[in-house]
Amino acid sequence: MVVMTAAGLLSGLVLLAFWSILRKVVAPGQGTVDFPRIQGFSTLNYRPLGRLLSEADADFLKGQRGYEESIGKRLARQRMAIYKSYLGALCEDFEMLHKAARLMAATSALDQPELVKALFVQSLRFHSWMALVRLQLALNGAGLGHLKVNTESLVQCTGWMRTQLDSMVPAPAAIAMAR
Repeated sequence: MVVMTAAGLLSGLVLLAFWSILRKVVAPGQGTVDFPRIQGFSTLNYRPLGRLLSEADADFLKGQRGYEESIGKRLARQRMAIYKSYLGALCEDFEMLHKAARLMAATSALDQPELVKALFVQSLRFHSWMALVRLQLALNGAGLGHLKVNTESLVQCTGWMRTQLDSMVPAPAAIAMAR
């Protein structure tokens, strides 16, 4: 009975994650593109993601005189909040870059079906990885898993999107929309 309940819950979570990913990939957000923000974008801004959830700092802190468990818990909460903030910013940056790439592909004088397909696949990858990271964070928060989250794939995916934008020649309509 417990196994069936757990299987049902897991199936529901998988369906919810799949629906969430599909919704973001098929119907991405609307709005204007912030081209000056794109020009200032760098994946280097996300280097702290790799260190924020590291156990090394917590282990170092535990070895210090005057350490109390409440200090460690507070540090862990603060670092998790910062991590989630970075994760949200990374998602916003990806969406912004993806939106700009779609706009430039749509306004290009050349028909680029391969690029459009690659943009779709990259969006699917990014949102799948983001769902996996969020699931890992939720499981860890519920005490059901050891936190070993890898966000490198998300950062690489976002960097790929920026590289694609850099390789595109802006169409006159895209430049006019940016003004």
